[in-house]
Amino acid sequence: MRATFSLFFLACLSPDTAAAGVRQIPATATLAVPTVNPRSIIADGLRWRCTDSSCRGHTLGRWQSDVRVCRAMARRVGTVAAFFIWWH
Repeated sequence: MRATFSLFFLACLSPDTAAAGVRQIPATATLAVPTVNPRSIIADGLRWRCTDSSCRGHTLGRWQSDVRVCRAMARRVGTVAAFFIWWH
């Protein structure tokens, strides 16, 4: 039990959950106002790359997590006009 909790705790602290073995699902976001320079952001612990009016990254594929990612992106890059998850 202690080892499981420790692994969960470390995964929550990791800025890149891919290293923690968490399944990530590709996603894209369209910004209402394009960014001037390409940039990388961390939204709810997940890395995204934004160029012009498009951002590409990953979500954890859970509704509440996806909403948090979208809100975190809006705080960092402005209004998100569309948010699409690439379910397989």
